[in-house]
Amino acid sequence: MIGVLDIGATNVRAGLVSEDGELVASRGRLVPPSADARKFLDFVCALLGSLVATEDEELTAIGAGSCGVIRDGSILYSPNTLWKSLALAEALKVRFQVPAVVINDADAFALGVYHFEFRDQFSGLCALTLGSGLGGSLISERGLVRSMSDISPEIGHIKVREGGARCGCGGSGCLEAYVSKRALMDSYRRYGGSADMLSPYDVYQAFRRGDDAAEKAFTTLGRYLGTGMSTIYNLFAPPVFVLGGGISRAARAFLPAARQALSKGIMKGIGPRPRIVISKMRSRASLLGAAHQARSSFGTMLK
Repeated sequence: MIGVLDIGATNVRAGLVSEDGELVASRGRLVPPSADARKFLDFVCALLGSLVATEDEELTAIGAGSCGVIRDGSILYSPNTLWKSLALAEALKVRFQVPAVVINDADAFALGVYHFEFRDQFSGLCALTLGSGLGGSLISERGLVRSMSDISPEIGHIKVREGGARCGCGGSGCLEAYVSKRALMDSYRRYGGSADMLSPYDVYQAFRRGDDAAEKAFTTLGRYLGTGMSTIYNLFAPPVFVLGGGISRAARAFLPAARQALSKGIMKGIGPRPRIVISKMRSRASLLGAAHQARSSFGTMLK
């Protein structure tokens, strides 16, 4: 059985995936407040360990998708968490005594939707996760797209506005600063929305009731998202953008503006107009994608 983890800035989900690619069990927890690297690692290991004990299974490997800049199984920098660096793969290997691989969480999501949800439907895709931050990954028939420094491209930190809003990475004007949970909430309040709304879910419910501030906030998010997607398309020409993450559940509220901005920003002649689809697998995609990476990395060891 392959143990899998989907590690976000505020939530962690653990799962168990069988050798034939079936997610047999999973559970999620909110990250404890004020968790430094050591406390966070203890929390993650306890979550996975409790699932293994409950299901009475034996692990053969671990695959994890985590937010942050990742190289060789180590999280080099995580802008949206209190802990900033962590040698996660080695720590998991020591704790569970099985081989472990750690990749970017958007890469895990991309692997999941490409190989499981949309198997053989697309030659490639760009996966975007909309939540506490904005994760992004590109995948083709040749595998995950890497930067020249051999890391996952930091799509969330494309600059979309000079001198713009402050981003969790320490910079300003990043796409993530306009397409994320905090960005949506700040925008909603700036447009005069109620202070009683505490989450994107609340704002979406307000949108459905006809709240003007909620409509404007989602339209702003969608416009920036579409602008960012047009930049990605002009560079890589993915045939489809697959959206996941909590905010993607409010697609009805922001997709019209996103599609309009995407169409406006793409250059003629690069390729056909890309599609935008919403993943229905949610967290399952990231967990299955992490298992796929573990199986690819340690395939001969798992037999």
